[in-house]
Amino acid sequence: MNEEVEFELTNEDKERLDALNCEELGLIDKWILMHATYEWQKTAMVVVDAIGESDKAKRLEDISDLIFGVRVEYLVNQGSLVAQGNVRRMRFSEIKLSEQ
Repeated sequence: MNEEVEFELTNEDKERLDALNCEELGLIDKWILMHATYEWQKTAMVVVDAIGESDKAKRLEDISDLIFGVRVEYLVNQGSLVAQGNVRRMRFSEIKLSEQ
């Protein structure tokens, strides 16, 4: 059985995440929410599209997909997104905007 393992931040990712300020975290959240819809989508697809926004904006281009994943988890816990499955398994979970 070939199951994907939950993502785990590297020490480098943890340090980079800790170094992000409120504005930078807000940008990441904004990009994620820009690509989430009211229809279920694979978490990985939303993350890839959000990373594309950072590339277009020429900001935060050194942020890993795992840090974006942590922000998806935050947005789910905060109630902005709803999830099916474990969002730490991005290819096997889905997210959508909350109806609230």
